[in-house]
Parts: sequence; C-alpha cells; structure tokens
Amino acid sequence: MTRVALGFKFPVGLALSASGNTAYVGEAHGGQITAVNLSTGEKTAVVTGLTSLDGMTLNAAGDTLYLCQREAGVFAKVDLSSGLLTPIVTELDGPGSAVLSGDQTTAYVTETGGGRLLAIDLATKRVLPPIAIGLDSPQGLTLNGVGTTAYVAELHRSDLTIIDLQGGGFYHLGSGLVDPAGVAIQSPSGCTSDFLSVDPLSGTLPPGAATDLSVLFDSGDLFGGDSETDIEISSNDPITPLLRVPAILTVNPICQDLDGDGYAVCTAACALAGGDRCGDCNDADPAVHPFIAETCNGLDDNCNGLIDEGTAGLDSDRDLIGDSCDNCPLVFNPAQEDSDGNGTGDVCEPQAMCARANLDTNEFSAARVDGRDLAVFAQAFGTCPDAGDVLAQANLDLEPSGTGACVDLADFHLFMSVFARTCGGN
Repeated sequence: MTRVALGFKFPVGLALSASGNTAYVGEAHGGQITAVNLSTGEKTAVVTGLTSLDGMTLNAAGDTLYLCQREAGVFAKVDLSSGLLTPIVTELDGPGSAVLSGDQTTAYVTETGGGRLLAIDLATKRVLPPIAIGLDSPQGLTLNGVGTTAYVAELHRSDLTIIDLQGGGFYHLGSGLVDPAGVAIQSPSGCTSDFLSVDPLSGTLPPGAATDLSVLFDSGDLFGGDSETDIEISSNDPITPLLRVPAILTVNPICQDLDGDGYAVCTAACALAGGDRCGDCNDADPAVHPFIAETCNGLDDNCNGLIDEGTAGLDSDRDLIGDSCDNCPLVFNPAQEDSDGNGTGDVCEPQAMCARANLDTNEFSAARVDGRDLAVFAQAFGTCPDAGDVLAQANLDLEPSGTGACVDLADFHLFMSVFARTCGGN
C-alpha cells in the first residue's frame, strides 16, 4: 500500500478519472470534494459547503461528478469546470452510493435508510419505480461491464447481493463478509465488451433461414493488448438456445514518448499516438530528437546516426564535422570513435596512423615507417580511385570519395607525421 495524499477529513466517496491520473475524494466531515493528482499527491478543492457527503460517480466525459448527500437526502451533480452544484433529486431516504448506466442517461442510487435500489432519469430528474426493495442498509454499488446487473454491499449482511436491473430479481453470493460497505468488480486484463457492437441486436427468422450480423470493432478507447468478449446469441432453438461466439481484438500499444519531445521510439509492435512522430534515439532526453540543431557535444543530437555533423567552421576532412568539434580533424571519421576516451579519435591515434603508413611490411621495414614505405607512398602519390591503380592504403586520410580520396598532400603530411616511427613502439 502506498499513501498518495494525507489530511482528509473522513473520506467516504471516491471517483477516478478515465485517465487514472486524478482521484476525486469526498470528505464527509470536511464538507468538500477534493481532486488529488495521483502522480504528485497535490490536492485541490473542487466544491465546498456540502453536508453529509457520501458516494460519488464520474460521467464518461469526465466533466460532471454525481454525488449523494446522505442526511440531506439529496442526489446532485457538480460541474467540475465551474464547481457549480445542482440538485437533481431531493427527499431521498439516505442516498448512499451511485453509478451511471453505460449510456449515461440513468443513475442508479442506493437508499441506506429506505433499503431500496433506485433508478433516476437524468434528463427528466424523475425517480423511476424501485428496482429492488427490502435491502438491509445498502452501501456499496457497482454494475457489471454491460450494465445489466448491479452488485450491492448490504452493511448488515455477510454476503454480496446481485440484482437484475431489468427484472429486479436478486440473489446472494459468497459468505463471511463483515459489515461490507463497498464493492468493485475486477475484470481480467484485456476483457471488455466496450470495444465491440453488433447490429441488429434482435430479429425474427423463419425456420431454416439465416441472416448476417454486422460486428464493429472499435479500438478508440483501448491502450493496447488483447481485448476479449463473447457474442451471445439467444433464441428459441431447442438444441442451442444460447450460442457464444468468441471475439478477440488485438491492439498494438502506443509508442512511448517518455521525454515528451513529440518524437517516439517506434517499432512495428506499437502504434503512434496523435501528434507524435517517430525517430527519437534517446527517449530520456527531450533535447535529442530528429531535426534539432546538432551541437558540438559528442552526441547524435538529431538522431541521424552521425555525431556533431554540420557544426559550424572549417571541415578539413569533409566528414561533416567541423574541425573545432572533430576529434580527428584531418582524417575522415564521421562516427567519432574514441575507444580510450582521451579526446583523440581512434583513427588518429599514433599507432593507428603508423599502421596505415607502414606501406612496406617486408623484412626490416615490417614494424617501422621508413624509406621503403616512403618509396611506396611516392609511387602512389597523385593517383585517384577512378584511375584504378591507386594504392588504397596510401589514402591515409580515409576520405572515401571525390578528390579527397586521391593520394595527395594531406596524405603526405599524415605520412610524415609518423615517418621514422616504429609501429608498436614510441
């Protein structure tokens, strides 16, 4: 258990926003409803001056909170944008808990004093005939996923009461409860019927006939994973009065944009959220994403696979990294590898340069750069790749194309920087 917020005055009612980020808490002794940010624990008063506050429920749009005031006998609603409280029904006998129907047109309310389960038409504010009577101080209330069954916790019973909202019939389930005051249904992960609709919902067929049903899958409110339900078809068929057809919808999860920079790390296994784009290469840093200006920091700021490319200033080796930021400004090295972290690129380390300049590895010239290597270099000097006879190893600056790929003065200066050096020594 983790305590998110403290300091409530007898909290009795709770409603959770659809996003799961905000909880609305009713404070019976404080006479107010408080919004709690579940990430930070920050509390904000939504409406004050209430009396005997009890159960609450939030509409699907998340903009209206319906509440019970037990001792006042009032069922009311609160506009969350303005805090305006509007009574819907008065003179109830201890309204305790409330839930809304799936179509948001009806509120189901328990009366703890009257022992009834009521339905209230929200458009007309009319209390419909009681669904169930004779309940023993009903407290908690919730509905099943399709809104056809109510589950009621009666304070002085040791079991759970299940009520058919259409016919009013009920039965009891379980045993051993002690003063049950609340109830919630936990559906298995991914199991819901809200993503599926069938048309038509009913009809008549002559014997031996058949018809097609249109089934619509809607992933709009799903976050990813497998959602499962059964399409139940009931009829007067004496052999198969109830036919269940399994229905499964697999939805790719949302590609995460953890740093909130508008770019997500995308894969084939996730879907892009509205407003986001793919291509982030560091989702922990909002300053790293495609199309941002590259800076001289040894990082791939714009996620194009290159490091510090396009930085301002002279670029002697034409590797798109300015000399002022290049860890090896005279040798083509766009990846900027620096395995020992000493600030000098691997291809510019003296031993790496010596190894490339050691063009003759025969006999006494095998481990040093000397006159024999110079003779080989002189033979290759001035040749270019398109001539077909260039000695590739003599292209010491490693430029892969263009005039820079020719063996030229840049390569000669690199050669002379390690001339008379013993490769592998100092």
